[in-house]
Amino acid sequence: MTGQVFRRDTFAEAVGSTFVVDSESSSLELVLDRLEDGPSTPGFEQYALHFLGPADPLLAQRSFRLNHEEMGSLDIFLVPIGQVGGRIEYQACFNHRVASE
Repeated sequence: MTGQVFRRDTFAEAVGSTFVVDSESSSLELVLDRLEDGPSTPGFEQYALHFLGPADPLLAQRSFRLNHEEMGSLDIFLVPIGQVGGRIEYQACFNHRVASE
């Protein structure tokens, strides 16, 4: 889906929930572990999502379709950034303009 706009507040409500990634070989569950706000820049919304998934298989850095029970299907670019307690941590960063209020 091109042109998707991902709002920080929508993801903030989804922290702790599960997203299912359909990879080439299988389905994989990722839990949205936390949301980190980026620097405050007038007119922009900047934040990063941190997902935790199983150590195997390791997902390569690229876009994936994530399916969420309430949010539906989302195409998100994921980057594996490390290991946390035997799980792999993935990050997705967002930076987009917001309408002036």
